[in-house]
Amino acid sequence: MKKFVKKGLIKDVASSYLMLVVLPVLVVFSVIFLIAGRYIYRARLNSVEVTRQAVFELYEEERKSAALSLSHILNFKDGEVIRDAAGNDEQKVKTAEAQIDSIYQLMNIISWISRSIRMTAQLLSQGGRCAILCQN
Repeated sequence: MKKFVKKGLIKDVASSYLMLVVLPVLVVFSVIFLIAGRYIYRARLNSVEVTRQAVFELYEEERKSAALSLSHILNFKDGEVIRDAAGNDEQKVKTAEAQIDSIYQLMNIISWISRSIRMTAQLLSQGGRCAILCQN
């Protein structure tokens, strides 16, 4: 009879230990890991957003600076710098004017690409990933 009581007592102590100590500790650790995981995920998203915004702003500054420099070169005294570089030869002047026109066309293409990149970035930041894929 003592053996039966002893086995039941050990079983009761073990199950009480599991229910009162081990299970609450596991629940607390699970909740802590869930909260920490969400915090780390949000911090990672914020870090990516800050990096993306910094790169986008740097790109905008570089693009504006390059466009301004190119504009100064092209529009200085109505393209006189380009014409002077071409010399007095009529053929070279016509070639220089054609090159100026091609540069303006390239600037239009670059501005169109820039607008496309900005629109794509805006759509992606608003969660419009499917809309972009469906347009193509």
